[in-house]
Amino acid sequence: MQEKPFPDQSRNVASNVNESYRPKLIPRSLTEIVLVTLAVLVISVHLKYLLEVRTAVPHQDEWSLLDKMFQALDEHQVGAWVFQSRNGHFLVPGTLAYLVSLRYLSLDLTPLRLLNFPICLTAFFLTAHAVNVSVRSRFLRFYLYLGACFVIFNLCFWEHFSQAAYFTATLSALFGGIGLYYIAKATQPSCKPGRDLALGFVFLVTAILSFGLGYLAAAAAILLLALSGLKKLMASRPIPGYKTVVYCLACALGLLAIASHPFFHLQSIITQAVFHSVLVAGAVGSSFLDKNGLMAQNVAFVGGIILVISSLSIGFDFLMRQTPHRQLLPIFSLALVLFGLFGCAAVAVARSQLPVGEFLSSRYTLPPSISLLGALLYFACWRVFLLTHMWCFAAAGYLVATVKELQVAPYRPAVYKAIELAIRNIDNLSDEKLRATLYWQENTEGVRRVAARMRRDRLNVFRNGRDIDNGV
Repeated sequence: MQEKPFPDQSRNVASNVNESYRPKLIPRSLTEIVLVTLAVLVISVHLKYLLEVRTAVPHQDEWSLLDKMFQALDEHQVGAWVFQSRNGHFLVPGTLAYLVSLRYLSLDLTPLRLLNFPICLTAFFLTAHAVNVSVRSRFLRFYLYLGACFVIFNLCFWEHFSQAAYFTATLSALFGGIGLYYIAKATQPSCKPGRDLALGFVFLVTAILSFGLGYLAAAAAILLLALSGLKKLMASRPIPGYKTVVYCLACALGLLAIASHPFFHLQSIITQAVFHSVLVAGAVGSSFLDKNGLMAQNVAFVGGIILVISSLSIGFDFLMRQTPHRQLLPIFSLALVLFGLFGCAAVAVARSQLPVGEFLSSRYTLPPSISLLGALLYFACWRVFLLTHMWCFAAAGYLVATVKELQVAPYRPAVYKAIELAIRNIDNLSDEKLRATLYWQENTEGVRRVAARMRRDRLNVFRNGRDIDNGV
């Protein structure tokens, strides 16, 4: 029996857009109050974590970025440095933020790290806006608010928070999501589809300049437009056997994902890439385990299969279902799912030489989180039963990742303090000791140049001048 959309969700959407937001956002029942309280708690934990682990000192890849920044300043090639691609990623907002910090904050990197919170908060409010426009059930709206908090404010992204310039990764995801929203809006009956496409294009370009995730958002936009066009074509000119072909293709992709596990001993390049993609898709759920252990890989594989199968079912349902006009949320949700899946596949292909455990790294948890958010929103439109399961999946991922990081968080300030002391006394440290303290295994000459420049210009840890005055 075909499932019906949630009551009243597909009717009177136009009038729903014009309703006041205040009645929608104010909880009335006890259940709504509990959901809002939990959402505020999740957001508060995120902010408290960022404030407790904040530091001014550079960390890991930032040494290389700062070294090249000072070289660009000396050679008067700042523009080339700002727009330079690094491992396929532009970091234009991050490099500009470095220059602002150098000019006005004596290279204090703390504010740059804290930028992650307003970016995540903006993503949450924009998600809430998309929900408010399309979802009429009050309980379902508040239910989705909390589910979105579990995804957006998850501490599995801690590696993005530890480096000042990497707020550009979350910013790129935000711009990519906004761009996809306008692209999805352009597929709806509208008097100005050209304007929506133009705005979507602008945000996608901005996402590309922010981080490599922008390329994946652009690919998702292209595929979304193709799927929307195919769906309209099938509605006007049905092709016999079309539904069977789509169903078989979805099943084949799902079976390929399952068969990619090493248990089946398929050693081709394709199955290896698919296996790595599935691991990335499930990396959030294995955050509490040692990423190099077999248990972590199996847990990640199971979580990845759940997300991949859910995504395939969403794609199949979108192509087969006869949706009414002005259904923006399902199309936007599908775009987010595609965005995240492309990200998982891109990591697997571009980083194919990494050890298997590295695909479970927290730095790669952003794409699967985008897909998970899209799945939550899509199931809220049509399949509330599946929404409940996906919501629990998001809650479990949040708990295991956040609890693990909160256990580690008290030790991070001590690590940053050791790095600060090492920079203050860098002339007395050997290269081996410096690498161990900075968790930096590359050439230390750049680190020493940056430290010397910071000492000379009284920047970062030397900005108060005490160490210079004391002759340290």
